[in-house]
Amino acid sequence: KKGFDVLIDSLALLKKRGVAFRAVLAGDGGEEAPLKALAATHGVDSLIWFPGWITQKKPFFEAIDLFCLPSRHEPFGIALLEAMTQGLPVVASDSEGPLEIITNGIDGMIVEKGDPAMLADCLEQLIADPAEAALLARNAYDTVKKHYDLPVASSKISAALETIAAGLHL
Repeated sequence: KKGFDVLIDSLALLKKRGVAFRAVLAGDGGEEAPLKALAATHGVDSLIWFPGWITQKKPFFEAIDLFCLPSRHEPFGIALLEAMTQGLPVVASDSEGPLEIITNGIDGMIVEKGDPAMLADCLEQLIADPAEAALLARNAYDTVKKHYDLPVASSKISAALETIAAGLHL
């Protein structure tokens, strides 16, 4: 569901194109061994670090240059919002949550689910153009502050609850 196999396939394409990178594939679960095997098959295992579940998120986000969420199914995207809040450029698949959050080319990049070539193209573009990556990151931060910051979200929830209560004549 998280599409990490697609990410590994895209990293293999980047390596073939001669793009320098190091990747961190965070998280844990039953897919770790198959993903490590896929990375080895593609010859990118030495370029990918699998740290497991990340408990200290701030140092994690400070240590990376861009964030990728290649999910086949992502109903919301908390990790995406966290990355955007940290001022990172983001690339995400066109799954449900990211499509609600990101405006493609403005505050992030959206790629077709399951398309490693398209994902590799976007990653390569951001690696090659730090100015574009920085602009996307600034816009991503602004998007989160404007639409998802706690005071904004709280007022939206409060308004929705008031509408529901008025409809119930409480």
